[in-house]
Amino acid sequence: MIKVAIIGGGGHARVLSEVISHNPELRLVGCFDDSLERGTELWDGVKVLGAVNELGKIPDPVDAYIIGIGNNAVRKKIVGQYPDLNWISLVHPRAIISPSAEIGKGSVVLAGAVVSTNAKIGTQVIVNANVTVDHDTKIGDYVHLSIGSLVGSNSIIEESCLIGIGQIVPSFSTITE
Repeated sequence: MIKVAIIGGGGHARVLSEVISHNPELRLVGCFDDSLERGTELWDGVKVLGAVNELGKIPDPVDAYIIGIGNNAVRKKIVGQYPDLNWISLVHPRAIISPSAEIGKGSVVLAGAVVSTNAKIGTQVIVNANVTVDHDTKIGDYVHLSIGSLVGSNSIIEESCLIGIGQIVPSFSTITE
């Protein structure tokens, strides 16, 4: 059993807790959040373990961490401050991932998403619900592909880009921050 802690205690963190609950090899032990007091119950018995600066210091060891914060710059800052943590990737059981696709550390692929042949997803990326990433596409680190966005084949989305809800990125596109 892998004990997982989520960094963040808001809406995206709750989505990730549901993904964790679908995997019998994972157990959510709590969240770290700077805006909530230690011991605060967030949902379904999930509690705040401490502030972000307490990562790796709680008595009950955490095996792996995932960032439940949608803001790309905040995810990048946290990883910069704690590069040696064991970052786990999460894939919802109702997502479709090609065997030839690559998913980077700390990235999440949510329900209904499709990551196609030879697609490469960087580190700490959010592939939100019902997103399609077509074949031979490269998604840079710290990108957020919002709900229902479509990324055409052979495209490149560079680091820290935010693709909005329902946005269409045509095939062979390059998107920069």
